[in-house]
Amino acid sequence: MQEHCLYCGADAITRIAEVEVARLIEVYRKGFGVDVERLFSDTSARLTLVSCRTCDLRWFSPLVAGDDRLYEDLQKLSWYYQDDKPEYGYASQHILPGDAVLEVGCGKGAFAPFLANGVQYRGLEFNRLAVDKARGAGLDVEACSIAAEAERVPASYDVVCHFQVLEHVSAPRAFLVDCVRALRPGGRLIITVPSEDSFLSIAEDAWLNMPPHHVTRWTDSALRFALAKLQLEAQEIWHEPVASFHAAWYRDVLINFGVKRLFGGRTVLASTHRGRRIARLVRLLGQTPLLGDWVFASSVRAFSLRNRGHSVCVVARKPMA
Repeated sequence: MQEHCLYCGADAITRIAEVEVARLIEVYRKGFGVDVERLFSDTSARLTLVSCRTCDLRWFSPLVAGDDRLYEDLQKLSWYYQDDKPEYGYASQHILPGDAVLEVGCGKGAFAPFLANGVQYRGLEFNRLAVDKARGAGLDVEACSIAAEAERVPASYDVVCHFQVLEHVSAPRAFLVDCVRALRPGGRLIITVPSEDSFLSIAEDAWLNMPPHHVTRWTDSALRFALAKLQLEAQEIWHEPVASFHAAWYRDVLINFGVKRLFGGRTVLASTHRGRRIARLVRLLGQTPLLGDWVFASSVRAFSLRNRGHSVCVVARKPMA
């Protein structure tokens, strides 16, 4: 297990849970039609979800990140790239006509249509098919890293933004440093990540929130710490409500939470015989309206992060000098 924090370097590390590599490989193959076995050096091992008691970042150790082939395979799933994410509308409110905007990991450029006329948009993306789609739509998108862009044109953008990108990055501090380098003094950094201060923190079936897809998990306090370390001022933190397309999943997660509370269980990631029995019970309750509704309602009352949706968006400002 990694002995020092992935972001701040502290050695105050706490184990949270484990997940079996073999189970990850199985779920990615059967659930998503994607083979990730090549990314793991030991398929009989377990990955440990840990947290830093200093900065509150959570990550999986050892670190196993996805490659270009993984994302090329995942984008074949019709739902993988969404054209209308809730955070797009929120983030666009913080971008003014005439702003120079850089989106890192822009995909096919789905955020660009949310911007006002007069905004100067540029995107960075490594996925070749996504770059082709973005360029076909007339967008300025290049297969380039944020490090290279910040070196080429430092302090050039009024806004640097990325949506559902940071959690994929194996060196998050270096990545954010380069984002800040690209910002003009007084510029805004807009970050959206899956929220660990939401129902996701207890979603045991959130397989895409695990390696090799997601390697880090971010609480509000971890985001604030990361931004403060970069001398950025966090101006707003916005949690999206539970989206309609996540409503059924949210219900199942809260029912699972309620069942675990009833039986004195705790949240684990590892696939166990007891865990599979509880999962079967949760599925049964989900199909039994009255009893399932009762467990769900009691869980909502007990869960402190109720009604928070999948993602959190933070807006931070770079000092003027």
